[in-house]
Amino acid sequence: MGCRRPRSTAAGSSDGQNAWVTPGPWPATAGIGATQPTGAAFDVVLLAHIGCVLVGLGSVVVSGVQGRRLLAGPAEVPPSVRRYYRPGANWAGRTLYGVPVLGFALVAMSGGYYRLADGWVIAGLVLFGVAATAGETVLWPSERAVHEELAGVPLPAGPASTDPTGDTDRTGDTVQGDTVQGDTVRDAGNPCGDPARLRRAGRQICVAALGIALVLVAATVLMVVQP
Repeated sequence: MGCRRPRSTAAGSSDGQNAWVTPGPWPATAGIGATQPTGAAFDVVLLAHIGCVLVGLGSVVVSGVQGRRLLAGPAEVPPSVRRYYRPGANWAGRTLYGVPVLGFALVAMSGGYYRLADGWVIAGLVLFGVAATAGETVLWPSERAVHEELAGVPLPAGPASTDPTGDTDRTGDTVQGDTVQGDTVRDAGNPCGDPARLRRAGRQICVAALGIALVLVAATVLMVVQP
């Protein structure tokens, strides 16, 4: 709402009182007078920015849920968890890096409406930095530890075929009591590797995923509210 200031009337005015004028809004900060950015390009970048947040947050939540299932013990690791922790980078989680990158693009495209000096922008960058650090130092290394422990555990396959020598041939290639998959050979008595390492990795995944999810939610609230 605009500020009002008095204006003295000339001598002999009919009402003999001060009149009031409304000069319009006075910007409290530089850039507040800029117009809301619009346009197809800005909307596309904004949607991609939001998509990175949602995909990254969803990936973190799923990682936490699967990590919780590891705490039941290696003997009870279901096939769905083994499939989730197949070797490979968690690229869905890495979409978090697109959030600040696209955020910088939105600031540059806003024509001064958004500024890097804005408090909520700085706070959002700090929060995403914390989330990325937790992912690179705790969450994703713990996932790689699970990959290593479950690398030699065969997934359920179709019916086995027995050759004349008595060996069993299936997708997991179980031969003479050893489980072979790729270059990993594990003893059939302990197919899931080190139980203690799996539980420790599962706990670290749960804690890191919860912390990162809370940080991302806080950063998302900042982007929406823009205090």
